[in-house]
Amino acid sequence: MRVDFRKLMIECLPLRNRKTLLKSFLISVGTMFNYLLQAVTDWKDMQKWEMSITPQVFSLEAALNKLFDPAAKRIHIGDAERVRGNFYFRATDNKQWFHKNTFYWKERKLGYDTDFIVFCPSSVESQEEQIRGTIDKYKLVGKKYTISYE
Repeated sequence: MRVDFRKLMIECLPLRNRKTLLKSFLISVGTMFNYLLQAVTDWKDMQKWEMSITPQVFSLEAALNKLFDPAAKRIHIGDAERVRGNFYFRATDNKQWFHKNTFYWKERKLGYDTDFIVFCPSSVESQEEQIRGTIDKYKLVGKKYTISYE
């Protein structure tokens, strides 16, 4: 429910006291109270939104996109492990992979120093400090990340 303090102050004033000067003063005070009420409501909504963000990937992505790329929503988070490709083992590397002059191929994952990678468009590269601050605020403690610009 929305309260309009300007109208409320005028309506609470008795009819015989509704003079122009007093009425103008009460309207200006009521306008100030309306402004303060709107500021408190906006702050409350922002706090509610910030508390709804969790360290889960979808929540962190949504927060980053809302703050830094609201139109296109191109910021996404990916795993730090990537498939590097195929390679072969030599006979000296591991005996079980070498069999009678035949090389076996196997996929291997390349480990990174980080737990996740944040992929951002190059248009937000100038806001890297704000992005890092936002990620640090909401990520789990002990998790490491890297920001990659596409």
